[in-house]
Amino acid sequence: MRFVSLANTVQYDIHGNVLQQAICLADVDANKSNELVVGTFQGELLIFKGARKTFWKKASGLGFIVAVTVGIFQERAIIFVANAEGMLYLFALKSTLERRRHASADQHASEHSYNHLPILPASPEEELKVSYSQQLICNPKVILVEEYDGEKQLIIGYYDQTLRIFSCTIHEESDARLSVRFILKLAFNVAGQIHTITSNRLNKNAYELVISQSGGNLIRFNPNEMVSTDQIPAIGRLLSTDISKHENAITEAISLENFFPNITQTDSNTVYATCTSDGSINIFSNNLEKQTRSIQLNNVLFGLQKGDFMNDGTNQLAVSSWDGDTFIIDHRFDIIRFKLDEKVRCFTAGLYAVESMNTYCFIYVTFNDKIVIVHNLELSSMKINNLATMIMMRENKLKETLSHLSSDQMKQQIVELLHTPY
Repeated sequence: MRFVSLANTVQYDIHGNVLQQAICLADVDANKSNELVVGTFQGELLIFKGARKTFWKKASGLGFIVAVTVGIFQERAIIFVANAEGMLYLFALKSTLERRRHASADQHASEHSYNHLPILPASPEEELKVSYSQQLICNPKVILVEEYDGEKQLIIGYYDQTLRIFSCTIHEESDARLSVRFILKLAFNVAGQIHTITSNRLNKNAYELVISQSGGNLIRFNPNEMVSTDQIPAIGRLLSTDISKHENAITEAISLENFFPNITQTDSNTVYATCTSDGSINIFSNNLEKQTRSIQLNNVLFGLQKGDFMNDGTNQLAVSSWDGDTFIIDHRFDIIRFKLDEKVRCFTAGLYAVESMNTYCFIYVTFNDKIVIVHNLELSSMKINNLATMIMMRENKLKETLSHLSSDQMKQQIVELLHTPY
């Protein structure tokens, strides 16, 4: 394990608690640079952009926000916000180009086109306005947007161990609001709490889901493959109770592409990674039938993320702990450890534009009501060699150096230094 110190940080003040599922990175204004979207217990949706000293956009009065995600509809990013009461709020921001183009344009309804989503808002000082809202079932926990055969689908996991999938269509109305239609396609219960839901694209038109549950239990299935007899999804289930020491340990899972280098064409390029709150990190094969790698850390882990943090063309894992330790893990399970000098309640990692371009960043929400963005990671090779390994790599050169020494006593001292008797 190698320890590093990362000094490039940006900090924001934030008032209120944030859940792990209520923070995400996305390009919400189509400027090819990602923004940070955060929802709080106090009902505030905050969007942070670049290295500004405060938030860029804000919406208030949204209730107890439990989950936030961003979906792309007609090439425009739509922000989905779910609160504990089951209210779903949608926000659509116009792009930077549109804001400039329409800065002085008349906002008459006849100028709107049904080929575009609404334009919101006009200036940075304005609060975000809700483009659409609808009451759904209470107690959502996880939300994400996926696409199946050209159809957008909203996937919601609930605290009552239920998963619901809605087909979602969005159109623009003449008053600069969204016309949205949700149709329930699928609803079923699972045995155990839903902690995370991750999706993996099978091809251009289909995806599969993996649900993580307490104790390392994973459920993998394609929700759009129906059993002809009873019209419920064909669920493949894996009970991996051996990856956690505690049956109630919180488990997170993500799909992980391009993790192992030099993958042959016959092999799948996607595996699954899990972490548990008792410190276990595991890599599973694409079909979840084989546990390929595992490691145990002495930390309470959460916030499992992926990204090319080393800038070497492959993805690594990043995971944080409550005490501020962050671990970056590659396919060899070499580990880099970074310590944030604050207690952490939320963690995410990914591409964020602190300046003009997206770069990989670590983002923390601390218990001191701050958001800390660590950028310009500049992490070098993770491979660590000890003295014995380096000597073996340079064995011939070492022998040549020793042969030129004239003193037998010096030779003996070097031998004793390298081969200490026990």
